[in-house]
Amino acid sequence: MTDHQMTEQEFSDLVSAYGGEPQRWPQQHRAAMLAYCDTTASAQAMRGREASLDQWLSNRLDAAPEALTARIESQMQEHLAHATSAGDLISQEIDLIASDTFTRRHYVSAGISLAACLIAGVILAPEAISLFIGAPDTIASIGFFTDELLLN
Repeated sequence: MTDHQMTEQEFSDLVSAYGGEPQRWPQQHRAAMLAYCDTTASAQAMRGREASLDQWLSNRLDAAPEALTARIESQMQEHLAHATSAGDLISQEIDLIASDTFTRRHYVSAGISLAACLIAGVILAPEAISLFIGAPDTIASIGFFTDELLLN
């Protein structure tokens, strides 16, 4: 480990990410973090808050059943065994996304939604403009909007 001086931001980021227990801290930063914590009151308070949060979370969260953990790990290992690189993993995910083809029904419902938004915009735009500009006449409001805001 190099003789690195820990900054408050580094300590805050690391403690926020890894919690208040030093055994969870990254090995390469642990000594610097402990030294910084020993000499800085705000670091001690931050570590105490994170340790309290860790304790609260561990009391609230039940451990996952071993069968579930084993199943997730085996599926992950199986998935990783079929992929030779990160690029393969990404291309597999893209293939999964692309395989969900849109049907005519999806396109029709999207078109209807867009048309409804367009109609609502045309109907409500003059009122919205008059609210911002304060002019009682909506035609004058639209004229002001186009003359002053769009042309400049």
